[in-house]
Amino acid sequence: MKRKHRLFILATGVLYALLICLMPVQAAAAAGTSLNLTYRYENAAVGSVPVRAYRVATAAGTTYTYTPEMQKYSDISAVKLSGLTLKSEWSNAANTLAGEIAAKKLSPTVNKTTDEQGNLNFSDLQQGVYLIVSDAVTVDKTIYRFSPFLVIIGSDAITAQPKGEATTPSTESTAYKVVKRWADTGKESNRPQSVTVDILKNGQTYTTQTLSSANNWSYSWTAPKDGSTWQIAETNIAASYQVSVAQAGTAFTITNSIPTVPATTNPSGKLPQTGQLWWPVPLLACGGLVLFAIGWSVCNRKNKGNA
Repeated sequence: MKRKHRLFILATGVLYALLICLMPVQAAAAAGTSLNLTYRYENAAVGSVPVRAYRVATAAGTTYTYTPEMQKYSDISAVKLSGLTLKSEWSNAANTLAGEIAAKKLSPTVNKTTDEQGNLNFSDLQQGVYLIVSDAVTVDKTIYRFSPFLVIIGSDAITAQPKGEATTPSTESTAYKVVKRWADTGKESNRPQSVTVDILKNGQTYTTQTLSSANNWSYSWTAPKDGSTWQIAETNIAASYQVSVAQAGTAFTITNSIPTVPATTNPSGKLPQTGQLWWPVPLLACGGLVLFAIGWSVCNRKNKGNA
């Protein structure tokens, strides 16, 4: 009987040691990686382009959460990131964030300038969602401008080539227009009486305008076609609304929408991912059953021996 008792204690100790080794552990911090960018227009390298990278959000699957720095600004956190699927949606989100960040004059996470071949490398980036923006440069009287874009930095190095355009400056005037659009059917009572927008020229405030029903939620202006970069930033965005700015030529459309609430927050039925590993859970459950069976067997034999 003593021998059986010792075997029981030994088996229990080994099993518990195994289970402790398999207990859920905190996921290790993600290592940094690199982003390699090439700035070219029609196969010609564009050098000396100032480029800035802003880490705007963390990534967990397809869910993106703004960093604490970005959450300080409600106008920035009102820009939708999670749930975007179309290329145009990502492009609009990048343009919107670029305008909001420029208006608030936020410092980049890191910044560099392209070399003569139009290349640059951001190394050891912390994983997350980054907004990449650049300044226009003039080469031989031609202005080269590259669109801002969002990139998700994971564990693998990424190579990208931003979309560029070339403009020849002139003194001719060009008409510009910004229009407010609402996407809040059934919740129109949530709309504010007016909204305020900053119109930026080359990163500096050109004018601040109030849009309302009095001016058909729009504003128009003219400016020389001098190759300047124009951006729109809505300020003091109404609570519960998200914002998106789309640009088509010289026309800007600001859309304020109220996000729909999903029917369930966990439609897949999977255990929540909170930075811990859940796969040992079934093993722990089975281990508990094994312990119970061993204990019951030993006790049952002991009772029979005493009978």
